[in-house]
Amino acid sequence: MSGLSGFALGVEGERAGWLYDVFVSQREDPKSVPGMLALAVEQGARQLVTYEHPFFELFFSHFGFRTRTRVSMAQLRNPPREWTADIETQGGRGPDYLCMVKTSDGPATVSALASDTGNFAARPGMSISDASCVHCSAPVPRLRWPRILDAYQCQRCGFLAIAGELAVAQWSRPKNSMDSDGNDRDLGAPGTSFACGSDLLR
Repeated sequence: MSGLSGFALGVEGERAGWLYDVFVSQREDPKSVPGMLALAVEQGARQLVTYEHPFFELFFSHFGFRTRTRVSMAQLRNPPREWTADIETQGGRGPDYLCMVKTSDGPATVSALASDTGNFAARPGMSISDASCVHCSAPVPRLRWPRILDAYQCQRCGFLAIAGELAVAQWSRPKNSMDSDGNDRDLGAPGTSFACGSDLLR
């Protein structure tokens, strides 16, 4: 890797197979990004959490990841600061999150769990500017979501250029959160409250 992009991969316990901290600098060559994700999958990446946006979901679906769960920020109990630090500067109007799991190598797709695919600027703080496709030089609208996403998909050649925080930091189960029977002390009803990354796989 160039130093302009990278990832972390969990290898033990409940962290095994989790893909964390996937970042791509705006100065990175967009053509090199798919190779980085292919390397992560080759090394054992099987699940991740990303911000809810069709570009993120489409990108990861190229590598066989499919959305397992969509959750709002309000459903997360004490998530890592890194998950919310950037969006809190926008008045707390945070995006939803997608937990994605590698299930197949089928065609790339955006699921029904992701929201609008036609109005890509419908997130607080986003902007659109003119750019040129790095693959075929066609003019494209470039979407910027400060500190989270910088991307475009070319309508002529289909190339998806993506940079930003592609997958968020690890979220381990809090210490002393389990009772004597091995159950989470204050876990809500299934699908309503989440206390760590592995809860998103329930």
